[in-house]
Amino acid sequence: MKKRLRAGFTFAETLITVALLSIVFLAISGGFVVFTRAYKSITRKANAQVMLSTAIMQVTDDFKNATVYYSSTNAFETSSRGYLVKYVQNSSKGMIVQPFNQSTGEADSTLKEIPLLTSKTNTDNMYTDFTWGDSPCTIAADGTALFDIKIYIRASDDSDKAIEYQEIKVRSNSVVTKY
Repeated sequence: MKKRLRAGFTFAETLITVALLSIVFLAISGGFVVFTRAYKSITRKANAQVMLSTAIMQVTDDFKNATVYYSSTNAFETSSRGYLVKYVQNSSKGMIVQPFNQSTGEADSTLKEIPLLTSKTNTDNMYTDFTWGDSPCTIAADGTALFDIKIYIRASDDSDKAIEYQEIKVRSNSVVTKY
């Protein structure tokens, strides 16, 4: 058997080491990519749930304090805001609380419309949207109203796909006059 005269690694040993290190590096980087995608997805879902919860609280507050409802326009007066409002959709701002003038059937220009959620709450290119239920407002025997609305959190960068949604039914705290 021949003794090696020089210390070090052979070319074959170096190639095998580089190949093994390449495989390990690819596995680690692939895991990192999967982890990053999962983290973004989970974070987005959590942000959507917070947005939905905040929107539900705002809408519930408006409906619980409703005193008058106009079925022809879905406008309602709420004591929490102190004037007649109507929810309208705006794809850039989300749900808008629009002051409404029932006699003209148009937005009340003397008051400013406001988004249901602020721009700071609307994160990750998401916005709020809604649809009324089959029966938007039903008056019960005791005179209180039951409002039916479905709230969505949509992604504007993903074909307006609904990330989260919830149908809510809210009973007013007081008697509601329906026109």
